[in-house]
Amino acid sequence: MTPPDAALDRVVQAAGRVEKAAGEWNAVDLTVIGECVSALEASASDLSAAFTVLQEYHSSPAGLRANLLNLKKSAGRLERLVDASAAFLRSAPGLACDRPVLYQADGAICQATPEMGGVQG
Repeated sequence: MTPPDAALDRVVQAAGRVEKAAGEWNAVDLTVIGECVSALEASASDLSAAFTVLQEYHSSPAGLRANLLNLKKSAGRLERLVDASAAFLRSAPGLACDRPVLYQADGAICQATPEMGGVQG
């Protein structure tokens, strides 16, 4: 297997991890959320390694674009799921306050502070 083909394999693995994380998303199960975080970290590592190899060889294996588009689609789906969960939690009973709340990667909820910047309620 050539290095560009190995890089393509890493992109395929990254896309598979993100797709699996989106398929198993459960906003109320902290174990699943932790597994999703781990899958996304592994995907980022795969993409970084693939990027490094592809930069060195200045060539793209066949199928790279299609797999990157698949990865983008899966990541967008997961992003929408997380955003929907965060929006739901902002409206959850018992969380009414004068400051917005943030849904963190570990499943915890924290109140946003002005120092965080860029946060709108």
